[in-house]
Amino acid sequence: MPMKRFGALRSLMQKDALNAADQGQLWRLIKRARKKDRKQFDSVWVPYMQSFPRHYRHDLCRLSSTRDLKRAVKILPGALFELEENPSPGWPDHGVPADLSYLSQNHALEHVSKLSITLDDSGRLAGGAPVGGAALMELSSWTNLTNLRALMLPRNALRDADIEELFGAFTRPIRELGLHDNAFGAAGIEAICKTESLQGLRRLDLGRNAVGTPGVQALAHARGLTHLEWLDLAHADVGVQGVVTLAWSPRMAGLTWLDLDACDVLASGAAALAGSPHMSSLRHLELQRTSVGAVSYTHLRAHETGRNL
Repeated sequence: MPMKRFGALRSLMQKDALNAADQGQLWRLIKRARKKDRKQFDSVWVPYMQSFPRHYRHDLCRLSSTRDLKRAVKILPGALFELEENPSPGWPDHGVPADLSYLSQNHALEHVSKLSITLDDSGRLAGGAPVGGAALMELSSWTNLTNLRALMLPRNALRDADIEELFGAFTRPIRELGLHDNAFGAAGIEAICKTESLQGLRRLDLGRNAVGTPGVQALAHARGLTHLEWLDLAHADVGVQGVVTLAWSPRMAGLTWLDLDACDVLASGAAALAGSPHMSSLRHLELQRTSVGAVSYTHLRAHETGRNL
């Protein structure tokens, strides 16, 4: 087995965390190494990867189809994976599906810790079922998500009623929820805040939804979201009042990463962020396409309250 390829494996596994590019590179390395010498792969590569439980049991590889997932589960026993599934026209395995039963009945999903599902731009499956209807609403009843820690549902045209229905019955505790670019607003945010299984969330992506000031107020006063470390509100119709409310909420004290891209932050919002005692943990603040401009949080705190940034 070429030492260069194994050296690339060592470089990846010794990182503190694997990003999406790392996960993709790792899967390519694994496939090539196993194809080249299956016996040595099983005796050397697999034990080596298993010696890094922080990766092996946490989104080891990023996979783009259930076909890859079944293969990965077979060759890497005990590992957990990230699966990105996009059952739209051009869907690789079986043509365009009529529903999501091929996922809900797939035992390989027991090895998925992060699941991302995006349907086509029309928000419909081949059978005509809208996402806001039966397709994603059945997620709460899937029994094969035993290791799920992160759920990503971007660009699925989910409305307030869909969010309320989906998470009203969602009992699986997760640490990361991505709902980027859907079609819900404050009522959907309130439903998320009230969902008991989401009260351990560390990361929440609400970008490109009509969150607005009412939605931010719901977040700021949510008793169950006190563990949030990462919050994306980019392009979410958040005005300066919402920014101030967020900045002065003690429930947001754990935030280390906040994205307010294209929000109406203004100087008063920036001053609230800089002066709030609850934002002391913040290390990354995204302010592109605002009147403030892109600036790191440490730089922001160096300015006097009220100064035009």
